[in-house]
Amino acid sequence: MNYFLGGISKYSGGEVKYYPGFHYVQTPNEVERFENDLRRYLQRKIGFEAVMRLRSPPALSIHTFHGNGFVRSVDLLVLPNINPDAAYGMQVSIDDSLAQYKTVAFQVALLYTSSKGERRIRVHTLSLPVSANLTDIFANADQEAVVSLVAKMAADRSATSSLQEAREAICNVACDVLKATMPNNTSNRGFSLVVPNSLRLLPLYVLSMIKSTAFRAGSATKIDDRAYYLDLCKTLPTQYLMQIFYPDLYPIHTIEDK
Repeated sequence: MNYFLGGISKYSGGEVKYYPGFHYVQTPNEVERFENDLRRYLQRKIGFEAVMRLRSPPALSIHTFHGNGFVRSVDLLVLPNINPDAAYGMQVSIDDSLAQYKTVAFQVALLYTSSKGERRIRVHTLSLPVSANLTDIFANADQEAVVSLVAKMAADRSATSSLQEAREAICNVACDVLKATMPNNTSNRGFSLVVPNSLRLLPLYVLSMIKSTAFRAGSATKIDDRAYYLDLCKTLPTQYLMQIFYPDLYPIHTIEDK
């Protein structure tokens, strides 16, 4: 059932909520989660009839959007509704030389109607330095952002092809990144793998991703469970998605009774 509901939420800019075995008396945890989700939905800000456009320098182009929404053109995303809990990913390609740039800027403009009927626009601008040194680029990489985007790409791949191809694509991304970060001195390759500190947890995160409910192999995972977590991969902000792939551990054995 979640697969069909996921299709509706994708093009309406919504999200899927899943409460397995819900019963008001027998599943108090699910009841509490439902109440919290409903309270958050009613209290958070919301926008309607939204369009999102991403602008970039001529040397760069946006070729793929990821997330729940309708892609009207290569740089324009139509969102019937928008809320603070939604997340989106974009793939950008380099079409021309960036040698003339010291920095490149990306600007996201969101035009929407507020819950009070006011037409508003919100603009976010991000300026990034340009470097031809791969060492500098890898040293400043955001591994959690990489994992979040890869998860969105893999979720879309599983819908258009197969889960196995999505799993292979995840592993290929990790291998490609690690190969690209290896030093030019091939004599070191037989002894150790040198990875920048900014990407040192990427293999761990990728392993956690392919073992997660969304991408794990086998028939033990219920279809509704997998569909729900695949939808979370497409809609959750990075900090919350990382909690699913790699949750926090707390040493409760050190807690003293008082």
